[in-house]
Formats: sequence, C-alpha cells, structure tokens
Amino acid sequence: MSIHIEKHCQTPLPWNIERRIQRLLRAVPQEHLIGLETIRLVDRVTDKQHPDAAGLYRRELDRPSGIIEIAVGRGGERIPRLLFFLPLIGQFILARILYHEVGHHYQYRLTHGVKREKAEPLVEQYKRRMLRRAFSGWRLVLAPLAPLSPLIRRLGHALEKRQKGKTRNSHRAG
Repeated sequence: MSIHIEKHCQTPLPWNIERRIQRLLRAVPQEHLIGLETIRLVDRVTDKQHPDAAGLYRRELDRPSGIIEIAVGRGGERIPRLLFFLPLIGQFILARILYHEVGHHYQYRLTHGVKREKAEPLVEQYKRRMLRRAFSGWRLVLAPLAPLSPLIRRLGHALEKRQKGKTRNSHRAG
C-alpha cells in the first residue's frame, strides 16, 4: 500500500522527512491504513477552528479516502520548527502527530459516528500503542530518564498553559 506524501510548505523541511514518515508508517498495521490516500506536509493545517493544530485528519466528501495534514512549516506554534530537524526528537514529534491522525483515520473507519469527546481518548490510546511499537528499541536507551518523566510532563503542561494564555490575550487585544 502506498500513501502519497505531498509537500505544501513554503519553508524548508528536513531533507529526509518523506523517508521518516514511511519508516513510521511501517509500525502501523497495513489494515489500519486502508483508505488513507495522502499525507500533506503544510505550513498550517486547513482547519479554521484550530489553525495552530499540529495535525489534522479529514475526509473528502466526494472521495472515500482520508487525508492527513501535518504542520511542519511555520504553523503549529506549539512545536518549535527547529525540533523537526533534530534526528530522534524530530522523529518522535513527527510520530506523535502522525499516529494521532492515523488513529482518527482508523477510528473513523471502524466506528463512523463516534462523538469527538469519546473519540479523542481512543485516538490517544492508539497513538501510545503505535509509539511503543515504533520506538520499542529506544525504551532501553531512554529507561534511565523515566524518573524525569513526571517533571517533563509538568513542564510541558505549564508551557502549554502559558501559550494558551498568550493566545487568548492576543485575541482580546485585536
């Protein structure tokens, strides 16, 4: 099964990003990818409600296939673009976005009408399962860092809250 990867970015991308995506897709069972036609690398996702989202899954109304958009350009302010250029970190960030959106595709194919509040926990669980499959060899290398995980998670949440606060304030000012 071949998934077409399209570049729609104005800014430079890591030179091997298509190969990275193909490698990450190998961890996904092929039957989960049935009907996924295209992965688009974009500056910003086309969702008007969430323009700063790092990824987006959508279905074309006139087609039975799905499309994933990944914001690796100047969009997705929550993820510094420079991180996509760092080998392991970039691969992991890309995997988190990709597997989340593949989870939406797979969940949509199986259930069709699940409400968003029920779908997101299922998709997050799917993402974690695929991350474990894709990065299983790194678990031994990264195991000594496991005690730092709660600290890193808290720092990430604090940065996310701070970013949301800045976004709200900028909307009020405008």
